[in-house]
Amino acid sequence: EAVSLIEEKTKEYLKTHRRFIKEASYAGVENRPYFRARRLLLDFYKEQLLLGKAEDTAREILRYNPNDNLGVRYSLMEIYVLSFQPTKARIFFKKDSMYQKDDQMLFYLAVSLILEGDLNYAKRIIQELLEINPTITQFFVTKEFNSFLVYETLPFEPYQFNSERSLAIAFNEVL
Repeated sequence: EAVSLIEEKTKEYLKTHRRFIKEASYAGVENRPYFRARRLLLDFYKEQLLLGKAEDTAREILRYNPNDNLGVRYSLMEIYVLSFQPTKARIFFKKDSMYQKDDQMLFYLAVSLILEGDLNYAKRIIQELLEINPTITQFFVTKEFNSFLVYETLPFEPYQFNSERSLAIAFNEVL
């Protein structure tokens, strides 16, 4: 019931404020509840594995908020990994050169490439990831992947870009 209400209210707001949303995006303080509500729906759809709805919602948020103050780009890449859409992951990754310096984006692309079977390209991406965030090796110090270490490393407070904690977030999303 709550989800239906949030969907209805955000659609109404978009319909009546589309121009202001396009012009001001997230910088318009009045628009922030709209974007947060859409983000809430995105997270709900992902949790329920409604990946098509989640993808549509993520793309809509990014269309109206290209600065991505809410980290929707990570959710979209996660969706592409979980729904086995490597082509979309590649295209989205190439949209912004900043993504090439972002450990989470590199991680999601590498996982997508591995699942696709493009191991040579995945190896290059992992090399880039290793260069910008060498802490990734910490998750592979034993013969078997240590998922407990991922949960132990998840941040309880804001994390630092390209850090051990940012990688833990990415691992946690696709485990």
